[in-house]
Amino acid sequence: MRSIDNWQAHSLRLTVFPLEAQSDTGSWWADVVGEIPARQQALPRESRWEEAAPIAVDVLLDAELLLRVQTSRIDWVLQQGAGSSPRALALPVIGPFRAAAAVFGGFVERWLRICPPVYRLAFGALVFLPVSSRTEGYSVLSELLPFKVDAEDTSDFMYQINRPRKAKSDGWEYKLNRLAKWAVATFEVLEVEIPSGGKSAREIGNACQVELDVNTAPGDERQMLPGDQLIAIFSQLVEAGEEILTQGDIP
Repeated sequence: MRSIDNWQAHSLRLTVFPLEAQSDTGSWWADVVGEIPARQQALPRESRWEEAAPIAVDVLLDAELLLRVQTSRIDWVLQQGAGSSPRALALPVIGPFRAAAAVFGGFVERWLRICPPVYRLAFGALVFLPVSSRTEGYSVLSELLPFKVDAEDTSDFMYQINRPRKAKSDGWEYKLNRLAKWAVATFEVLEVEIPSGGKSAREIGNACQVELDVNTAPGDERQMLPGDQLIAIFSQLVEAGEEILTQGDIP
């Protein structure tokens, strides 16, 4: 078992699939954030609209909130800002997973109260657990996975699995997909020699990496999720993701 406090968030995502096609972002940004976005982008040919702005919160580093609307999909993403200053000796994270999830959850809950009818909802995350080396990373994964990873004689390890479960929210039952992709990441910085122009890569860190996609499983038909249960369902998805990070790959 690993403490949730050790996990660092690179990005967090809410995805919903609306029952009816969407054509723009409407007033959602102002309703949720309380101010106009710092940047907007409309791509009508791709049926995609985006709005974004930096989020200044003490517990986060260079974080940006993004709203992306497509015809059949809506995403809210908390991620590193597009104009973030490089932190050459740091991993690409916005802050501790639990703190980032709390900030993100505040925005998500406000939007779920006013969102259009949806038939599917998902919580996604890319998170890192810093380790001293690839070998230590494989040892940590061996504690979280139902098998041992050869920490000495293997490389490029990647393990992906979905562990579906039955779930319930205030009497409403649904199938919960718990998809996780496990790996060990190595981060490097590219150094350029002046004036020769020679380039070399220098390792700056290693981390266990988990990509989460916890979602309500699609049914045979597009059945609307109960609107008064969306916030509770989202909380259950986040809790399921946290369980994976702390307890590992369990049924």
